[in-house]
Amino acid sequence: MVSLTATSALTDCHRNGRAAFFENDGVTLEELPFLGMLRLQGPGADPAFCAQVAALAMPLSAPGNMGVQDATSSKPALRCHWLAPNEWLLVTAAGAEPAVAQSLAPALAGRLALVTPISDSRLALAASGPCAAELLSKGCALDLHRRQFMPGETTVTRFAKVAGMITRTGAERYELYVDRSQARYVWQWLIDAAGEFAV
Repeated sequence: MVSLTATSALTDCHRNGRAAFFENDGVTLEELPFLGMLRLQGPGADPAFCAQVAALAMPLSAPGNMGVQDATSSKPALRCHWLAPNEWLLVTAAGAEPAVAQSLAPALAGRLALVTPISDSRLALAASGPCAAELLSKGCALDLHRRQFMPGETTVTRFAKVAGMITRTGAERYELYVDRSQARYVWQWLIDAAGEFAV
């Protein structure tokens, strides 16, 4: 029987068994390897659909926001990122995708709705530190100042000329999600752009 092993798009950047990592005085960059990700598509304007998803998994996040569901005895930890009026990105632990998809099945039945595992097509990176916002601002046109883009907010944007999603998860911490095929390019772009923050 064939056995498949998950492999990071940044495997050649791993050192001593550790996921891709870079740090200087102003910013820390790190790969967030092997997260479970699913795309949920459904009628966001349908109150019954939204209520069912909330009861089965977690409330759907509002435009520009991220919701967080802590793990319980019956539900895995889950984050919900708003992507578009009828589309959300669900992020969970690696391997929990089938359980999340199965839990949502009753909400999808009889509706034009779908949940799709996309873990193997995305890569998540974290940027943190006092210069993290300035670094990310070099790659996109968003105003990432703490008064404009607050913790818990998320947005789809172009970053370093590729499609991506940026989420602010803390006062000085951001997560960036990009297509796997662009991961190496974005990682190298971030390291090059972070060079000016070294003292």
